[in-house]
Amino acid sequence: MLNRMDAVLDSTLHQAIVAEAIQNGFVMPDVESMREKTNALRLAIAMSPDPHDVRLYKNNMLLMPVKTARAFYNVAACGQDIVVDVFHAIEKTQYLPWFTVLKNRGEPYAGPTSLQEVFNVWANLERSVSSEKKYAAPNALPRSWFDAQP
Repeated sequence: MLNRMDAVLDSTLHQAIVAEAIQNGFVMPDVESMREKTNALRLAIAMSPDPHDVRLYKNNMLLMPVKTARAFYNVAACGQDIVVDVFHAIEKTQYLPWFTVLKNRGEPYAGPTSLQEVFNVWANLERSVSSEKKYAAPNALPRSWFDAQP
């Protein structure tokens, strides 16, 4: 997802389209905020401990050190920030309507995209939440892994 988002943000075609939209009075997403969030996720992934610290335990439960759980939590939180930003861009800005204007004008966007990858991350986060609700005992997991004691 990060590489595809970087390709979109770095694309001169995409940058020109966003600039033209703003020039024509369309409300567009904050590209710099998106870039900061992709960098934060990249850093969270780079700082994550070895995922092989996780062990399959009784009843198909996972056993892992708190530092590993915190790292997974941080990566998921950063991924969630990106998903929320993209959904906000779709719902609260005129990003997609501008692309419709381009298409109707006979100039459909042919640059890099990352929307499918963002939806894949969203689907995986939703699946994780569903599994947690299904398999974890009520109040068994901390609200925040950063509050958990090592």
